[in-house]
Amino acid sequence: MKKSMLVVILILSFMLIGCSNKKEVDKEQEIVEIEYWYGLGGKLGEAWKPLFKILILLKIK
Repeated sequence: MKKSMLVVILILSFMLIGCSNKKEVDKEQEIVEIEYWYGLGGKLGEAWKPLFKILILLKIK
């Protein structure tokens, strides 16, 4: 019983800490940069490059 209460208290405290940040980020103004070391290197990355360029152009307009 004590362990389950401790787990519940920890989860609630982490939720409170995570949701208490007042800083808001305007996602519409941010430019998303794709990092190729996330697994988009090599042939897969080369295949997706044209799509990324189109998405960037659409985002700018």
